[in-house]
Amino acid sequence: MADLKPDEVYVLAKVLPSFSKESSFQVYKGLLREELEQGNVEPANSLDELKQIRLELGLKDEEHFDILTELGVENPSLLDPNKRRSRENQLRIESYRQALELQLLDLIEMGVPLGQALQRRVKQIQALKQEYGITAEEEAQILSQMVDENSAILRKAEILLTQLKELTVRYKALSNFPSYQAPVFVLLRLVAIENKQLIITKQLLSILEVLQDAPEAVKIASAIGILAENVLPNILNEANNTLRWQERIAEEAIALLQPDDLELAATFDTPAQIVDDEAPTQIFVAGQPIPKVISANHQPFVIDVLKELLQELEPLIQAAALYALEQLDPQQGREQARQLLNSTKPGDWLVQETAENILGLDEGQAAALLQTLTAEVKVEGKIQQLVFQQSAVQVGRSLANDIILPSPRVSQHHAIFHLDKQEVRLTALKSAYGLRINDKRIQNDTMRLQPGDVIRFSPAEEPAITVSWEKQSPVDSAVAKETFSTLDKLLLMFETSLLRTVKPEAMLELARKAEIRVYRQREIICKAGEPSDELLLLIDGEVNVTVLQGDIEVVVNTIRSGETIGEMGVLTRQARSANVVAKAEINRVLVIEAKDFETLLRNDSEVSRSLLLNMIGRLQRLTAQVKESQK
Repeated sequence: MADLKPDEVYVLAKVLPSFSKESSFQVYKGLLREELEQGNVEPANSLDELKQIRLELGLKDEEHFDILTELGVENPSLLDPNKRRSRENQLRIESYRQALELQLLDLIEMGVPLGQALQRRVKQIQALKQEYGITAEEEAQILSQMVDENSAILRKAEILLTQLKELTVRYKALSNFPSYQAPVFVLLRLVAIENKQLIITKQLLSILEVLQDAPEAVKIASAIGILAENVLPNILNEANNTLRWQERIAEEAIALLQPDDLELAATFDTPAQIVDDEAPTQIFVAGQPIPKVISANHQPFVIDVLKELLQELEPLIQAAALYALEQLDPQQGREQARQLLNSTKPGDWLVQETAENILGLDEGQAAALLQTLTAEVKVEGKIQQLVFQQSAVQVGRSLANDIILPSPRVSQHHAIFHLDKQEVRLTALKSAYGLRINDKRIQNDTMRLQPGDVIRFSPAEEPAITVSWEKQSPVDSAVAKETFSTLDKLLLMFETSLLRTVKPEAMLELARKAEIRVYRQREIICKAGEPSDELLLLIDGEVNVTVLQGDIEVVVNTIRSGETIGEMGVLTRQARSANVVAKAEINRVLVIEAKDFETLLRNDSEVSRSLLLNMIGRLQRLTAQVKESQK
């Protein structure tokens, strides 16, 4: 197997039914690396280009980004968009490496250190470099692959620690400001930072396993203990490891991975820098430590971090960063949304939807706003204020008019106000006098009005109408018409007890299909006997679960924000056994179709586990209520 090329292993994976998940993961990783090295795909479009291969290997889209992150950690230049790659370029470098090895092989086998071997064959190597057109950077990369194992490991550790420092600075920035607990920032810390920290930290732990008691292991372990303090407990306590890290790593290194009183301090500039060559107990940038809470003048650094996250390849990270940026700085959020819309690829629907939603907050509301005429009507010394949103407002003595002026000086149908998006005009109908707008008299004509104009219907000062207008929301708009973007719904789902442990990437399609319903107090959300074809997540409010006992409706349970409704019926596919009635004044419910939820259950074991715990908790509460009622 080790001698096969990635594409050959891929063919083998398709015909072997027992090919494991881990094997599929490694095959896909090899294929993706090869495609990137040869320039067949770019990091940005690799998700779409390799979709069919993922389907055949049984891998999810979110696993593609995990693998891409691993490849970027192992070889950062592989994801550099400024480096052009091709099959020919890869062959050129590989041919030079083989020729160089032939020049040095005999010396190295004699025990000559690589540095000395290079000096002895300097003329031959120079000729090879010219023949193959090798740059200094390419030469350094090739030589790094030819040094002894421990040196290569230490260089890799140095690269990984540098990446971990940068992630830690980002993590601290997004964790130390007033609204850091907002769902979007919790989501960003998880998908944009913690997931990468997990990958890098595990690779560093593997290096510690190789180094064991080597002196370098102490420095590396000290650095990991500080830089990965937020993810280390989860890694060290993982139950699915056949052999725990505590048994694989030297005792001294393990002790350093769990520091009690080392506190990470970082500051607001990039990149992060180690103070000296010793174990990095502090990270300093610009010489000042990160405060516990970021004050207003530190908000620009948080915004810079969000802008950096906008350059990530994963659409969920881009969309969440854009969403968060708009919350902190609406103007910059809209600017970045416009830029993303101009550069976003068609497949990045989440980024596109989020950007459009941000720009549409003004444009969409404007489209929904209606031209609203306010008419201050004065008749016989009495003033009445009327508001209209229809396109035509009729004025006259007849009761059929919108504005009724009970005066003999006014005709049955005297005038019409015309409202459109840009202006308000007034048409004088056939009447003995016509109209007087301020001091100008018109008859059988239409005139554009200005806010504050006073319209009179005879030489007398009354009746009179003073007009003004502006765009306003529809007068009869209801809370139930609120709309939520996919990211909004994902953030709501992310906060519920049932879905809190599920990978956000796995919930994207579920959020896309879900809808939000709003119920007012005493409205029935679902009835006993109805099909259990929906799972409901209570986002805001409080609802009562009731059953009929004789002729009396009895409350048997109260469900609060963050809890689920109807999960038992969805699982058993039986009709609903109780009524659910809105208790709070406004109750928002996120609705997921049963078939979509069942798909998530099949694909994610964490959801099944969370659902089971959820149901056990509810059963325990109901049992306690029954016991209490029997006392």
